[in-house]
Amino acid sequence: MYWPLTTDFLEYPVVRQAVTLREQTLVTTDDKTVVIGGMMIFRVPQLITLVGETYWPDQTVKDLSLTAVHDVCCKLSWDQLKDEQRRGTLDTKLKNEAQAALKAYGVEVVKLMLTDLAPCRVLRLVNTQAEHKGES
Repeated sequence: MYWPLTTDFLEYPVVRQAVTLREQTLVTTDDKTVVIGGMMIFRVPQLITLVGETYWPDQTVKDLSLTAVHDVCCKLSWDQLKDEQRRGTLDTKLKNEAQAALKAYGVEVVKLMLTDLAPCRVLRLVNTQAEHKGES
């Protein structure tokens, strides 16, 4: 029921839209460290489900998509990743994994593709307050 003075109106698109998936660092099955980033194109045929089941719909879509990318790519070696990327089969695996995760929220994945795929080296600096105080 809509009451003009007390009802808040939230606008959310249901048509085709794209979301950029930030880069993430992961390790392949052959212990190669890679950086992977992507893009997902989706639409929302069941808006009530997405908005009703999530606190922050945009973040839910991104989080589940990033998880799908991680889950698929961690099960492959570096050579398999490159080969499947070149053949186009990796996009299909990514789309299917994301669709399985997002279907429960009323989201239809149109396409999920990688925009970044590169080997890398990770350097991590860890500095705790105790170590920092000892340096002073």
